[in-house]
Amino acid sequence: MTTTVTRTEYQWFVRLWGAAELFHVVGNPTEILRGSPVGVLQLIMLLLAMSLVWKPHRTGLFALASLQLVVTVAKAPFLGNHEVILWLISLCIVVSILVKGDDWLRAFVPAARVVLVVAYSFIAFSKLNTGFLDVSTSCAPILAGEIGSLAGLAVVGNTPLSYVAIYGTVLAELAIPVLLITRARYGVVFALGFHFLLALEPRGHIYDFSSTLLPLFLLFLPDDVGQEAERRFGRIGKALSRDNRPLLLGLLLLAIQLLLLISNLPNWLAAYPIWLAYGAGAFVVAYGYARSNPRANGVASGSERRFGPLHPALAVVVLLTALNGLTPYLELKTGFGFNMYSNLLTARGETNHLLVPSTLHLSDTQDVMVRVVETDDPGLAYYLEEDLVIPIPSLQNYLAANPDVSASLLIGSETVRLAPGDIPPVLEGRPGWFASKFLLFRALDESEPKRCLRLWGPLY
Repeated sequence: MTTTVTRTEYQWFVRLWGAAELFHVVGNPTEILRGSPVGVLQLIMLLLAMSLVWKPHRTGLFALASLQLVVTVAKAPFLGNHEVILWLISLCIVVSILVKGDDWLRAFVPAARVVLVVAYSFIAFSKLNTGFLDVSTSCAPILAGEIGSLAGLAVVGNTPLSYVAIYGTVLAELAIPVLLITRARYGVVFALGFHFLLALEPRGHIYDFSSTLLPLFLLFLPDDVGQEAERRFGRIGKALSRDNRPLLLGLLLLAIQLLLLISNLPNWLAAYPIWLAYGAGAFVVAYGYARSNPRANGVASGSERRFGPLHPALAVVVLLTALNGLTPYLELKTGFGFNMYSNLLTARGETNHLLVPSTLHLSDTQDVMVRVVETDDPGLAYYLEEDLVIPIPSLQNYLAANPDVSASLLIGSETVRLAPGDIPPVLEGRPGWFASKFLLFRALDESEPKRCLRLWGPLY
């Protein structure tokens, strides 16, 4: 694992994955700003990702993917959908290199395609619920409004535009996995265009999500899409790659980004313009390839099928992907289950999903929730102001880190008082490490239809 990636199918993915990691780390700098151990690892990841963009090599990719596995676990449960996808694809990279060595891409590509289709299908499926389809509560007009604000266009409160945002999102997200399977050349162009549009608003840094999906979408085209990129942007690439220009340019951008992180300026000022050029360039390449190769449908050369055969170890990763998507409907967890910004409700055996009549209710965590009645604690005050109820395990973890909280709580039908250093028996203890990390239940909105929870709360 010390040699440069040899010329084989889809070797361009290594460079694009390095770019995805760059956008992810830059878009999520909290741990770096804290100077935490995770932040130190992310700085190392930043350097490794830069090295891959400059010169793809398997050793650096293996190290980067391995660090992503560690960092994701360390950050859990504070994870978004794209971080789970990053983790799953990184696991595919590590496993493929370990089991196939030099031939790792041949094993990796089909597995990555399946992981993406499964994850994206769950993302789309989660939005088929009464909350997301309701114009007064849906996340779609809120996110569309953030994009529309760039042009002075108000979406929230505008019923026709809100419905366009809602049903446009549902139809697009349902169509993308189907098109990737059946008409890949059209599906890739459509997917890249849709996610470029979603990432136009910089403050929500959705570009980190879109940049994660970009190289995975391109994997559905044949390998020679790289020649289309070379034809359109080869001169620019050669100009930037002469002598030590990549190193100097990378160090300059890194210095600018670090200055932004420690200043009061938005941290996306450097990354966002680069993303616009990068995302638009990927769209132009995919569109040009589809026009030039109307019969291209993502089938690799030789006998390899688009989705297989899968190595048994990689099939396990696919199963993990499916399990994560099922967890809200099993009531094993509601956090990072490919259900962000979906208005999905799955609690106490009930759900607002149009096609799922009830959950399997494998956990009783949401049976008895905590309502904040009165508090002077800023963290708990958020849930009082937003009229949300809190799972007991989340509150136990919060109280373990903040023992001096004062509050009046309603737990089920019982009123409980919290005082500094005095925790009532019902809230004593805390969940174990695994449950705290991977079985997160988010705060619950009990209103009907369910509102959009756009932001993370202090208890996640």
